[in-house]
Amino acid sequence: MNTLTSISALSPTKAYSIAPDIAELLWFADGPKQNYFPKEDSAYSSFRYFDVIVTLPYREEPSALYMNLPISKVVRTTDRPPYYPSYKKLSPDQRRHYFEFLMDPYSGKSDIGYVFIFYYGLERHLLQGKYEEAFEIILKLRDVYDHPSFQWYSANSIILSCILHQKTDYAIRFIEPIDNVHELKMPASLYFLCKAGLNIPVSAFEIMTYAKEIGFNNHRYIIMHPDLFLEYMMKNIKQRHGTEVLFFRNLFESTPHLHQRITYRKYSLFANTSLAGEEIEVPDILSVGSVSDELFSLLKATHENVKSELAARRKEARK
Repeated sequence: MNTLTSISALSPTKAYSIAPDIAELLWFADGPKQNYFPKEDSAYSSFRYFDVIVTLPYREEPSALYMNLPISKVVRTTDRPPYYPSYKKLSPDQRRHYFEFLMDPYSGKSDIGYVFIFYYGLERHLLQGKYEEAFEIILKLRDVYDHPSFQWYSANSIILSCILHQKTDYAIRFIEPIDNVHELKMPASLYFLCKAGLNIPVSAFEIMTYAKEIGFNNHRYIIMHPDLFLEYMMKNIKQRHGTEVLFFRNLFESTPHLHQRITYRKYSLFANTSLAGEEIEVPDILSVGSVSDELFSLLKATHENVKSELAARRKEARK
């Protein structure tokens, strides 16, 4: 009995009842629906204070569907997809699991490997396809899958694509609602770059979250007394800057020859290896002395405040 089929024998949007909001975001490498035609390209953009250039070399799109590759007709338990998976390299059983994911991508029950395969294609749309639709789907997936790597790569690609396409409104929509630690799984410099370019303030919570990347390594009170640390951090920011949040613009204005002082840093910004090289250079906000020094100073002062407060509490308790 033949237990295999293929996309060429079945319409993926009908036979598998693929979720309607993602059906038009799939990439096909061959067949009548082919919509992936690889070529090398470049993109350039300026983002308030900085310039960013991205080159998109030719590589095989890992999310692309191939019409004649076999797919199991029944759902069976099988090995999870490998790191950096691709549809082409999946087994017939794994391809069936992948289509099960495409039928209900927001259940939160699928292996993160299948989420990544689909997400690779969304990254391509962010750069050279249906940007608005892909952006919305990525936000939905981020709400369901809090996997650190997925949060990291999806945040990076959203920020970079907003910079390249000058989509300020989308960048604001992504940045402003972030209020959870797992949503901040991205390089501090890239996150701060986006906030600086949009002139969106940085909160005390965000400074605490990125303490290690800022260079402040004494995390004892941040971990053991986060509420008290946050309270004093907000007080210190307000005392120095007039509000409980910090605007990078004010720090930049006190830095003469900003473009000569800032350095560039390489990051792996994309999960989809067909979109870019392993690394890309972006301005490192934390290389600006007025920024890194002030953030470190706030953390250090807050640490001392919490230390003194706890000592006073212990002294009062002994009376």
